[in-house]
Amino acid sequence: MPQGPTDPRTLRKKVKEAAEALRAHNRPDLAAAIDELLERKSANPEHNLTPNMPTYVSKSAWTRAQTAAAAVHRRTMEDEINDGFTALLAGTWVPSPPRRAAYGQGAADRTTRTVRMPATRTAEVAAYVAANAERLGWDPTPAKVAAAWIEEKYPAPAAENTD
Repeated sequence: MPQGPTDPRTLRKKVKEAAEALRAHNRPDLAAAIDELLERKSANPEHNLTPNMPTYVSKSAWTRAQTAAAAVHRRTMEDEINDGFTALLAGTWVPSPPRRAAYGQGAADRTTRTVRMPATRTAEVAAYVAANAERLGWDPTPAKVAAAWIEEKYPAPAAENTD
């Protein structure tokens, strides 16, 4: 496939060259800003290696998790979910199966949120779950593991908890 002037790989190469030129012209501050943009996931031309992972999760738990992540510089929901994947793979955490709500009660606080997770990481989690389903007591998808992590790490405060 030919790489034209607007191909992301061509643009990325040119932007890297621009950063080097800025360094050569004694403007490391501008070069650092370009480097920062190149590091961001949205600037990554290989974004298909981090596909969307829709996650059906409690709205309030997701909001609490986002607030906590925002309190830490440059922390994302992907980082939060990756922490859960790491804990699962290390054997330090076991995801609980979702509890079924009473008829007509459960959907109000649930929503689908989408995050980008590396395909290799979700495959690693899926393989671990498949190999350990009996020990886990259920066979969750990576998205269900992510939802369980968020909901267990950021539970509703006691006043909101309806249990």
